[in-house]
Amino acid sequence: MDKSKSRSADKVSTKSSTSTESLSGQTADQAGDDEVPKHLQSNFVSFLKTLGSFGGDLSALTCPAFLLNGVSLLEYSTHWSDHPELFVRIGEAKDDLERHIAVTRWFVSTLYGSYRSRTLKAKGTEKKPFNPVLGEQFHCHWEDGGAHMTCEQVSHHPPVSAFYLEAKSAGRGVAVYGHNGQKSKFMGTYIRVDQTGRAHVRLLDNSDEFLVTYPDLCLRGLISGHIYVELVGNSFIVSRSGKYMTSIEYIPKGWFSGDYFVVKGSIYEPGNEKRPLYTIEGKWTETMTLRERVSGKVTTLFDSNTSPRRQLLVKPLEDQGELESRKLWCPVAEALAAQDYNTATTEKTRIEDEQRALRKERETNGEKFEPKYFQYVPDDEYWQHQIEVATEVSKRTNSVKADPEADAVPSASSSPGVSPGKDGGVIPDMERLRLDPSAAEDVVPDSKSAKISVGDPNASGNAQKPLTHTLISNYQMSGKKDPNTFRNLDEGMWIYRDLYKKHGLK
Repeated sequence: MDKSKSRSADKVSTKSSTSTESLSGQTADQAGDDEVPKHLQSNFVSFLKTLGSFGGDLSALTCPAFLLNGVSLLEYSTHWSDHPELFVRIGEAKDDLERHIAVTRWFVSTLYGSYRSRTLKAKGTEKKPFNPVLGEQFHCHWEDGGAHMTCEQVSHHPPVSAFYLEAKSAGRGVAVYGHNGQKSKFMGTYIRVDQTGRAHVRLLDNSDEFLVTYPDLCLRGLISGHIYVELVGNSFIVSRSGKYMTSIEYIPKGWFSGDYFVVKGSIYEPGNEKRPLYTIEGKWTETMTLRERVSGKVTTLFDSNTSPRRQLLVKPLEDQGELESRKLWCPVAEALAAQDYNTATTEKTRIEDEQRALRKERETNGEKFEPKYFQYVPDDEYWQHQIEVATEVSKRTNSVKADPEADAVPSASSSPGVSPGKDGGVIPDMERLRLDPSAAEDVVPDSKSAKISVGDPNASGNAQKPLTHTLISNYQMSGKKDPNTFRNLDEGMWIYRDLYKKHGLK
């Protein structure tokens, strides 16, 4: 297959008269696809020098207009439904294992659109989206499976976006909700972005729920000007039923060996990760395979080359509210499309100044901002432990070194495979825990006595069952515990208000 042709037809059109195009003429996927203009190369170099002297979170740094892609970061959440047909299948699965595989397949199908689709050209570059304003909204739907989505910016300092996607026609009905944020830092030759938050996939009859954690990012290619995203760290998919778990590791290209965009992972029963039911390998940008351990049978988990993403549908601009992303940022997007960077900067500054004035007015009046569509709900004990373990594992496997080869533009046609040049990583050590139970304290304090409840108390016929928290022992790290590797853990979720009211989520 000619991949350049397949990428150009990456979106499947629909019969609706609405479209995903902004007034700039670009879709969210095309935004940022052009390299830095030659006449602005010196400005780009100056910006890199500014990065080198900036010590804080890069979200506080003003980005030059020519490095903006014309799309709000809030809209990026729509990649959860790049393949609504896969999302729908979660609710149609016949048993727990089939459902867990369906969740895994759906999740990996979102990676290409989320992190690679905006750099399709050979010299394409990832550009910065707009920082959503507080209370900003994005609404859309898909014809496939009747899926619809609502996104809202629920916090500005720190920036947090909440999202809710639902497909009621999917068997029992299925929804994914959650929140995400970013903490970015310049690392000399690349930008490191730690993603905060997580997603929950829930069957609408309350029979099961899955927690999904995000990978972290490295923005490579700063020196060459052809910026692209490399995923690092781990993602985990954990079911509340406690029967199965998915672990996915994103392997960065080695200094002198290995390949770009490599992943490997497994699906296993907690406590038995050394004998997984399935193993996963390939490239998150292209093809990932699923190998059954017992039979050796290999099937395609997901192939972005042969699975075109579905087009989202939005209301016409004139029917959108003032806080909806495309209407709010329309003047800036239009100016960027015309390469009128002075006007783009002026319009962007106007929007930001208006938001500062609103924030000052709220402070003066003693008012607190309340999101329209989402409310914050603290975690129960089970998810607190799951998040604690998953984030600890992710941090300990996330040592990213500068790669002298990384400024080359990665080929879209490189063959999938597992990198032989991987350094470090998680070392499962069940034997160590059996010989020395106190070793669990190296991962999470007080983990020896940690207990969890498995099963949703709201689910019909699904009684809670006590179970010793086995995830602690599933992943033991080599070396001395370093408290600096811990991510600040979230202690709750931003949940869609209607879902909370209807299903009594707690």
